[in-house]
Amino acid sequence: MLTSTQTFRNLSKSLANGRGQAVGGLGGGIWMSVIYPNSAPPYSGIHALRSTGGWAQLKVRPTQQWEFNGAIGQDENDGKDLRFFPTAYASYGFSPFQKNAARFVNAIYRPRASLLLAAEYRRLFTNTFGVPTASGDQVNVAAGVQF
Repeated sequence: MLTSTQTFRNLSKSLANGRGQAVGGLGGGIWMSVIYPNSAPPYSGIHALRSTGGWAQLKVRPTQQWEFNGAIGQDENDGKDLRFFPTAYASYGFSPFQKNAARFVNAIYRPRASLLLAAEYRRLFTNTFGVPTASGDQVNVAAGVQF
């Protein structure tokens, strides 16, 4: 995994990307490391998945009290690997994921040094192999106390 963070005054950007094989246990490959030719154990075969993923984030802090963030990220299993078997299965008969992606923006306000208020909007996309992409929206509101 390659990562990079750069800061200039009140602007900061972070990037990360990586590629690997059978990295589901490390959080890559959409938490999948292998696929199987049949839907339940005992499996008659196994094939390791290669995956590529990454993210980028931009942070702007115009004042000490305000912070704005935006980010995009994606993790994708190699389509050629997913077609290795005529019908591929993840664990226990589920169709394997091909791609996950997310985008978010948030605002954080600190009216006092020990209090913070935040709002976030997130859009999520998931593509299961051979199925149209599913998507969903998420809105979060939070308050916190810093010790």
